[in-house]
Amino acid sequence: MLDLLIDLVAKADGRCAYAEARHVDRRAESLAVRAGDVDEVATSASAGIGVRVRVGGGWGFAATRDASPAGAEAALGRALALAESQPAGPGRPLAPVEPAKGHWASRFERDPFAVALEAKLELLAAAEAALRTGDARLVRTEATAGAWRERKAFASTEGAACTQERVASGAGIAAWAAGNGELQVRSHPLAHGGLFSAAGWEHVEALDLAAHAPRVAEEAIALLTAPPCPEGVTTVVLHGEQLALQIHESIGHALELDRILGGEAAYAGTSWVHPDDLGTLRYGSDALDITADATLPGGLGSFGWDDEGVAGTRTPLIVDGTLRCALSDREAAAA
Repeated sequence: MLDLLIDLVAKADGRCAYAEARHVDRRAESLAVRAGDVDEVATSASAGIGVRVRVGGGWGFAATRDASPAGAEAALGRALALAESQPAGPGRPLAPVEPAKGHWASRFERDPFAVALEAKLELLAAAEAALRTGDARLVRTEATAGAWRERKAFASTEGAACTQERVASGAGIAAWAAGNGELQVRSHPLAHGGLFSAAGWEHVEALDLAAHAPRVAEEAIALLTAPPCPEGVTTVVLHGEQLALQIHESIGHALELDRILGGEAAYAGTSWVHPDDLGTLRYGSDALDITADATLPGGLGSFGWDDEGVAGTRTPLIVDGTLRCALSDREAAAA
């Protein structure tokens, strides 16, 4: 597939200022056991080629499921036509990068797609059974697991030619209790389906869901009669999941450079940060340090190269409470 993409961008050379092509092959699985029964066994697979080109100041993009040379060339033709139809304007440069070369893969010990379905369901069934303590106030119990594998190939007219593979797995348990007009839920190790990592089935086994199940059920029941939190000034400890959400919203979106420069306003809006704030803006106390790290083993956001073929790095965004850097693509970085 990489050879096909290299040939494809070679055909684009001379017809546009820049071209890149990627092939993405993704497989996913979702499993659930609820109330003693297998509730879900779902698998999905998708694959295709995406082509992006630049003609003058205009971009064109096209995608196809047809991964043959003819299908890829047809997608290139559509992308070129779209780029050529854009209003005329000056082309903005792309920040220079070393062309991506080679292969990168996330680390895992046991391929989740090589583990027998029966073994995976047996683990979930044992965890879900341990949630059912016999208390009638427990109205719903579940254990879930999921996995995905994504393989990518990327080539560009700048000489990039790389492949990468990411495998991720995760699982979790949850119990709902009802009584006295209340409905409460407790989960482990996280809500929203559990804790996922760029790892194999060994990560799911290490969560030891069945051992934590009785505690989770007991806490759900205890919440039914828990007193309200007292009023007053106090110290609040945020769970990592909540902290991640708040960082995502108040720092992540605000530091997207295309929003800062006024080129993006969709969904999350624009940004209150200005270009001149880089290096000077007091974003928080001296205790605040935020780093974008695409090199962490096990990180769901880790990669060898991003979707523009830029190598993953560890980049401090906020240091000692002061804004130092923004999140960007190559076009915004050059601007």
